[in-house]
Amino acid sequence: MGIDSGMSMSPGDYIYGIVEDEAHDPMTRSLIVSDLFKYYYREPQGITIGAVQAVKKPEIGKSKSNSNSNSKYDVISVSGGAVFKKDKLIGYFSEDEMVGFNFIVDQMKSSIINFKTPKDSDKNTDYIIKGGEFSSFNVFKNKTKRKINLVDNKLHLSIDVVTNGKLGENAQGIDLTKPEVVKAMEKACAEEIESIISKTMDKAQKEFNVDTFSISTRVHRKYPKLWKEIEDSWDGIFMDLDYTVNAKVHFQDVGLTNTPANIRKDQ
Repeated sequence: MGIDSGMSMSPGDYIYGIVEDEAHDPMTRSLIVSDLFKYYYREPQGITIGAVQAVKKPEIGKSKSNSNSNSKYDVISVSGGAVFKKDKLIGYFSEDEMVGFNFIVDQMKSSIINFKTPKDSDKNTDYIIKGGEFSSFNVFKNKTKRKINLVDNKLHLSIDVVTNGKLGENAQGIDLTKPEVVKAMEKACAEEIESIISKTMDKAQKEFNVDTFSISTRVHRKYPKLWKEIEDSWDGIFMDLDYTVNAKVHFQDVGLTNTPANIRKDQ
């Protein structure tokens, strides 16, 4: 790829080390060869694997006034996902879409979710509300259940997500000692996770037209007779598959202190 491997013995070792470091990154996906073949031979679904690309990185210590073409250098980045059907590349998931992908396939180990702080979440507080528009949530534990059912003789997919973690940043300084405020924040975070998952599903259905989430396997297991009838037309069925996303977020911790750093009014 034309990238200097630095102190590594070979370019292969260099890339392998980067992939190892990114193995649990929610913005990509790492598969071993046996897993790759497992998905490859499962008809008619697709495969999503991590994407390796060269990116420009600024050199440390270079001032903006001295920036030029030599102030950046090429490095290897493992981010996003490449979607294949057999040996044909269909397209790419972005980093954010890969977060949704890992939620869907229940491979979310840890992540940071940025979500809009609800404006009316602390309307009765006696603290000054100011600061950034977003808050952040650190995912510690996640469980996703995918259920396929026949509703009015039509397949329907339910994606149920339960996420536990810590409120990492509260830019507006709202009063988290109030249970109703915490619930409003949890709901806002859950809605953001639902939005991320929906964007990933919509791209797979409308742009890629490929089931890369192993949904066909669940249909096969639950409705084997039906699967024999629809197997050859699964790609078309997947494009129009109805689905619902339900996310629940639980804040196990809201930080070292529940009292905002903002000053009180009139003090």
